[in-house]
Amino acid sequence: MGEATTPDERPTETSEHDKLPFGADKQATLDLIAKVDLLVASPEKRALRIWETIFKPRADEFSTWDLACFCAETLGLLSGAEFPHLQEDIKKLLLLIYATHYKNFEVIADADRMNYNGNPNDVHK
Repeated sequence: MGEATTPDERPTETSEHDKLPFGADKQATLDLIAKVDLLVASPEKRALRIWETIFKPRADEFSTWDLACFCAETLGLLSGAEFPHLQEDIKKLLLLIYATHYKNFEVIADADRMNYNGNPNDVHK
């Protein structure tokens, strides 16, 4: 069974805006965020919409590691054409994901056995 939670089920110690790297003028950045949030959904709201539509209905089929791999790989696929300015950071994220996967394969294999009825190859279906 997957243990993934929605963003609003996780304890939060900071607001969404506290996650942003503010420059010298924090208030100007907050004002910009408020204006943009009136025009388009925030990254958090966009992620929650996808969570609610795709992952939550089938959360018992995915581990949190599956979700982390999906997110990182999706960013990797999009980084070339869509977000070239993020390529270097996404490469670092992918390196962390792969290093974690292969250095901690025993933990991941144990979770797969629990999540995929004893057959880790079911992850590929």
